[in-house]
Amino acid sequence: MKRFWVMGLVVLLLIASGLIPGCRGKTAMSEQVAVTAIGLHEAEGLVLSAQTVDSLKTAASLSEQDEAATTVYTAAGDSVALALETLLGKTGRQA
Repeated sequence: MKRFWVMGLVVLLLIASGLIPGCRGKTAMSEQVAVTAIGLHEAEGLVLSAQTVDSLKTAASLSEQDEAATTVYTAAGDSVALALETLLGKTGRQA
């Protein structure tokens, strides 16, 4: 009977540890792009513009920055998906 309770407790602890939030499957902020504005216009295909914020620069003191924390990227493509893929390639990060 005691063995049953011990095994039940072990199983319960294993299930509970799987439900605790952790860093599994998450990406670091330095690997992501935070998009603050997006524009789409049509000229010889679709042109996608996105203003992004570099989270590492905004975390630092604003008085110690060498350059702006925001960047505007522009990419063109035959569709929105292709333009977005090109834009992400220019940033070198994930959306």
